[in-house]
Amino acid sequence: MLDAIFNTTAQTTGLSIQSIVISLTLAVISGLMISQLYIRTNGRTHSSHLATTLVFLPAVLAVVIMLVGDNVASAFSLAGLFTIIRFRSAPGSSKDILFILFCVGAGLAYGLGLGGYGILFTLIMCLILAVLTAGRYGATRHQLQLKIVTPDDMNSQKIFADVLTKHCESFALERIGTKDLGSVYELVYAVSLSDKADQKDLIDEIRRHNGNMNISLANRPSGQEF
Repeated sequence: MLDAIFNTTAQTTGLSIQSIVISLTLAVISGLMISQLYIRTNGRTHSSHLATTLVFLPAVLAVVIMLVGDNVASAFSLAGLFTIIRFRSAPGSSKDILFILFCVGAGLAYGLGLGGYGILFTLIMCLILAVLTAGRYGATRHQLQLKIVTPDDMNSQKIFADVLTKHCESFALERIGTKDLGSVYELVYAVSLSDKADQKDLIDEIRRHNGNMNISLANRPSGQEF
């Protein structure tokens, strides 16, 4: 291994132009399939930059594997390069990381000349992800953020807990603080309404308990989990 690291002479890879073209073509096709699946499963929340990256990632990785071959020195150099790229990139969600690893697996197969395995892997994984997404596997009920402004002289938490228990399937107090120089309190809840609950009825009932002060009910900010 030490001899391979310090010996930087060129080594023949035994690759033909035809095999390289076929592998790259299959890699790009797999990247397009994975990118399309990513776009369709994420809807309007998908990242256009990541969608484009997923198209080319399998082909880039396949070329890297072809060029490295058995050259240990090149492998160590590329490992260092990818480490730098990793820390220069902003982390994404766990689902984004899944699609990146999906592309890495396909790219490794094509880079090693296992085109049949790469195609089979891509098709099976795309089918499984499409089925899980269509079946809403692991999906939670739509969550909202409820903000309530109340006078500073009332037992807010107990009163609103009773109201939310009536209308919500689940709820949690995220934070409580003062507003307007401490003259009023603001309570922020993460709520999940029950099937029969009506947002207007919930707000009307809260208004009767907070002196008709400000109330807002909106989608929770992206990236927060309940």
